[in-house]
Amino acid sequence: MKPAAKVFANLQYYQAQKKPTGRRFKIKDKVLSLSLFKRSPKCYSLMSKYFILPLAKSLKQLLAKVELGADTQDKLCTVIFDEMSITPEINYDSSKDELKGFASHGKNLIANHALVFMIKGIRSQYKQPVAYYFTNSLNKFELKTIIKEVIKNVKKSGLIVLATVCDQSTVNVGAIEELIKETKANYSRKGNNVAHNFFEHNGKKLFHYMMSLI
Repeated sequence: MKPAAKVFANLQYYQAQKKPTGRRFKIKDKVLSLSLFKRSPKCYSLMSKYFILPLAKSLKQLLAKVELGADTQDKLCTVIFDEMSITPEINYDSSKDELKGFASHGKNLIANHALVFMIKGIRSQYKQPVAYYFTNSLNKFELKTIIKEVIKNVKKSGLIVLATVCDQSTVNVGAIEELIKETKANYSRKGNNVAHNFFEHNGKKLFHYMMSLI
């Protein structure tokens, strides 16, 4: 008999002799049950009707106690963004009774580009798309607002954004220049000068790199 099967069999045998209110599960019982629960919560719910298993609530409490121990440097990342052409078209979404295919920012224009944001770890080699927008004639001020919105949401997840990366399109360059200009204006109001071309988000400095993303 495999170890997991033995744990499950012993769990059923010994716990069946106890009243539901008097059952106490060993850590190995919970770990096995948690592996089943994470595989499929619905399946676990069904199994709970026929077998003796820890409550899903207690498994979630166990999982909450696990410290992942992520190093601060593992949280350091860059935000990369790029815009690509798409075929303009309108589709009807019957489930929501609405038309799909318009630009994300309420211009009532049919989208002809997709703007995609991705995070990339600086020390750890992770990459993950985090946001996308459908656009049409996006200008530098709109892009500036979107960049700030994405950075804010990435920071909420616990990651530390150190820089942004994009290609040298006119809109990209303009948006970054506006962010830098805004930061310099804030420093000037405080009587300080900015020696380097960086911009700030909630008091944290972010640098920017222009490069080809192809």
